[in-house]
Amino acid sequence: KIIINRVEKYIDFVFKNDIKKIVFVTHPHKEHLKNKLIYKENISLILNEIINNSQYSNKINHINFNKDFKKIYKNLTLDKIFIEEDPTSHLTQDTYLKIFYPHVIKNCCLQ
Repeated sequence: KIIINRVEKYIDFVFKNDIKKIVFVTHPHKEHLKNKLIYKENISLILNEIINNSQYSNKINHINFNKDFKKIYKNLTLDKIFIEEDPTSHLTQDTYLKIFYPHVIKNCCLQ
């Protein structure tokens, strides 16, 4: 409830300040993909709900890596995508440069 409330207030604030578009990017943690029991919530699902209920939904772009994860990362293993032994699931530098950033730019800036 706190997250929903804060994001809704943020969206209202942004569009009251004459911003034309907002882009949210969500990406799953490694544990979301390995074992759903550890992380019970997924921010991408919460954000989808917020966007769908927003009066500004047509001005919001949600780039959701969770939605097409296997398609985006094709045949890469989780150990090639995420830094090994990183409990916060940061992506490797190679993943950021070759996959993450190009995907965001393609789905945000080249439309």
